[in-house]
Amino acid sequence: DSLPFERAQYATLARLLIELCGRFPLAGVTGHSDIAPGRKTDPGPYFSWGCLRRILIEAGRGEVALLIEPEREREGDDSDRMCWPFPLVGRPF
Repeated sequence: DSLPFERAQYATLARLLIELCGRFPLAGVTGHSDIAPGRKTDPGPYFSWGCLRRILIEAGRGEVALLIEPEREREGDDSDRMCWPFPLVGRPF
């Protein structure tokens, strides 16, 4: 939750999502923390859903990017979440 995510991690997750979408009829993609709020915190508030979407779109898989709709996502570009050190103004949500 408190460590920055590397672009390679997003790229690996994108490849996994593409593979899963090829095998199973996925209806959507969300974070563990949105499934079990209060019990689970991953991927954490600094995970950039926008970065993951951009990688999927760059890979020509916009249909997979459309499955990503986290409940509490900020509007617009969220790439500032990947900055280190993280802002000390509190959690973004």
